[in-house]
Amino acid sequence: MEATLDMTTVQNQLKRYKSSNNCFLRWLWCAYHQADPRSAAGVKPFRNTRNIIKVSRTVRDAGQPVPGSVLGALRDAIRFRKMVTQSYESSGSGDSGHRHFVRRLEQTLAILQPLEAQEVPFEDYLGLQEDAGPRSKLEQQNNKFASLMEDLNISPHSSPSRASNSATPAAPTSPSPSKPESETEPKKPEEFVLDDDDIGVAYDAARFLVDINLFHIHLHTIWKSAGEGKIPLLIAAFQSNCIASLNYRRAPKVDCSALCLFSKHNCTCQQCYLIHYFIRHLTNTGHPGIFVILARRMWMIASIINDYGRGLGANFEPPEVHVQPAVCNTPDCPDQFRTPPSSEIPHLENFLSKDDQKRIRDLMGAIQTHQKPLDRGISVVEMIKGNHLDGFVDICEAFFDFGQAFLLQKTRVAHGEMVVAMSIILQIEAATLPYPHLRGSACRAQGLRFAMDITEALTPVLEAVQRYHPSGSIFKGLQTLIVGLEVYKSDEKSGIYHDSPWTVGCHMLDMLTAAIRVGGQACSYWAVIRTTLHLYNALRIRGFDEFQIPQIPVLEELSNMFLQGVFQGTVPKYKFLSPFRLAVYNSHRVERSGTAQFERGLDLLSPSNQEIYWGLCDQHYTNHRINGRFLCKMYKNEKPKCDDRRAAQVQTNTQKVNRARDLLRQDSWSGYAGKSLEAVLSEVQGSAPIARVNFFELFVYCEPLLKCFGILAVPEVQNKYKEQGLWKDWMYHGLSVSSFAIEDLLEILDALPGNTNRERDLLAREPLFRHAVRVFKAFKKPDATLQDFLWKI
Repeated sequence: MEATLDMTTVQNQLKRYKSSNNCFLRWLWCAYHQADPRSAAGVKPFRNTRNIIKVSRTVRDAGQPVPGSVLGALRDAIRFRKMVTQSYESSGSGDSGHRHFVRRLEQTLAILQPLEAQEVPFEDYLGLQEDAGPRSKLEQQNNKFASLMEDLNISPHSSPSRASNSATPAAPTSPSPSKPESETEPKKPEEFVLDDDDIGVAYDAARFLVDINLFHIHLHTIWKSAGEGKIPLLIAAFQSNCIASLNYRRAPKVDCSALCLFSKHNCTCQQCYLIHYFIRHLTNTGHPGIFVILARRMWMIASIINDYGRGLGANFEPPEVHVQPAVCNTPDCPDQFRTPPSSEIPHLENFLSKDDQKRIRDLMGAIQTHQKPLDRGISVVEMIKGNHLDGFVDICEAFFDFGQAFLLQKTRVAHGEMVVAMSIILQIEAATLPYPHLRGSACRAQGLRFAMDITEALTPVLEAVQRYHPSGSIFKGLQTLIVGLEVYKSDEKSGIYHDSPWTVGCHMLDMLTAAIRVGGQACSYWAVIRTTLHLYNALRIRGFDEFQIPQIPVLEELSNMFLQGVFQGTVPKYKFLSPFRLAVYNSHRVERSGTAQFERGLDLLSPSNQEIYWGLCDQHYTNHRINGRFLCKMYKNEKPKCDDRRAAQVQTNTQKVNRARDLLRQDSWSGYAGKSLEAVLSEVQGSAPIARVNFFELFVYCEPLLKCFGILAVPEVQNKYKEQGLWKDWMYHGLSVSSFAIEDLLEILDALPGNTNRERDLLAREPLFRHAVRVFKAFKKPDATLQDFLWKI
């Protein structure tokens, strides 16, 4: 009985074969230029085994020594290729071509093996052999081929990534002096693609189409849920960005222009046969027609985009940018759809309706009209998340980002990510057709209403911060956000791009993440949430008789939501001071009076930044870059703790991240996308919607209580702080001194546990305790719940 062909195993074997074989061919290509520079000048990288054997003989005749690691790579390539052959033959799919290719590689090994020299190193092949050990001293000697390989970026462990460069023109470089012909370095090959690699190309193409089809199905479900009100609009946009980014980062770089399946209808060539064959294996279906239609549709989309690019002409001035898009100017990049004019493509309307053709042209026109950064209404809000390490701002709107990168290319030819993004936005237009609130001006109105809600909540915080810290970064951040929101609200552009639910959802994501960042920073700077919750918890536990404060629902819910960030995972029932110093000041232990104690707030003067993690913000701000913390959240592998000071904790965190990465390697594209959606949905829905918390409203809710307590506490603490030389003029502000006064109160509570009547009497006479109970009893809106402090998205 024939075994079923396991395509995952075959693909892994092919990748290992290709990695080893490319390493060997890289050395052979360099050695050829050393052995016979005249014949090698201008030669194209190897395309078939006949050329390999011919060049191997030239190298042998020149007496070139062959590093042992290079022949080790060739032996590995032969071994992995035999595994592929065996897999096909076991499933009844073998043919003589596989065996012939292996014989050619073995013939190459026989030619070069007599020249094997272990003492000649080749730095490019490390760690591929399963039994490889540490490199010997001889292997670490200088490599005579180093000068030839200096400009090569082909690694034996991975395929070359697509070339990218900043939109900002590079500084001119002085021309290097010309070399004699014998010393001319070989031109860099992108990759050694052999005739036999058609198998890998066909598999990658099939995998690409299967995954894109799964994504389309997934997105249709997502936008249907958004239309029915089951998930917020901005989460549907988040998921669309995720899928577009996944396609950009994880998709196999298929040479779409070389695939007949994309460019010819009903083609019956060997390549198309292989793609059909792999699709049937990957999907367990005998009818791959839907994938053929998908391939043709993507080809047609690319042709319309390329028409638009050609129509711009040579004098087109690309847009100004304040971002760093991935702009590819590599000639004949394998990720390009190099199509003829759409007018020359037969049956175009069978795969892409005239309405969709017009939509594509309108969408490209909308991107082109944004010639300057501030032409986009969201751009100021977008700049709040500027990458302070790299000095640029990411556009976290996949469709616009890829479209702008297309316009910035020297030769405007559509890349795969642009075609997929255009396919997604057309699908979203179709999926949201039955839902009027996701169409046209009604959809755009959702973004405008959200901008007005944020403005209304932000204004009183701006006024309060202006009183306390008018020159600080917090005040500037609030100002920038309110200006950005006004710019967004004043943008009157309309049309298919501006009114698209994907565009509106992305802009709402930008506004939400900016509000979380700026509002969270304001709360963190004065620790208004942390100090309020610690004081509330201590008074609830230690209150008695007339000093018992009422239960406040919103503070109870916030204590549970921020359990890790505010209480280090456990709400203290006694010994309140140390958890407070850890949470508010991130204090370290110091020796004081012969005992180890946590640093006082007065010694540090300002609260530490509050460590709260939002997967939604992290993924949106980074354009869905995969990182360990989000993987731990996504695969429910207890996220790493923030305290990395202990070596044991660092090791534990590393182990958690490694386990999550192992799960990622076993996952599929669609599996990753689904888990990513689930991870961020938990932040906007359910019992702990942390990403919907309105920090501006919480600041306005907690600030009066702390200010009042601080004003009452000044007469009690001022003289003591002055005697210690710690009093500052800014402490006259009630909010500024409140955290130090709360620290003093918690120290008193720890010293008087309240187990006896005497201790209670002493506590009742403490002014700070009486003031704290007084302000909580006078707290406005004591019946408020968490729902009153959530964004309505």
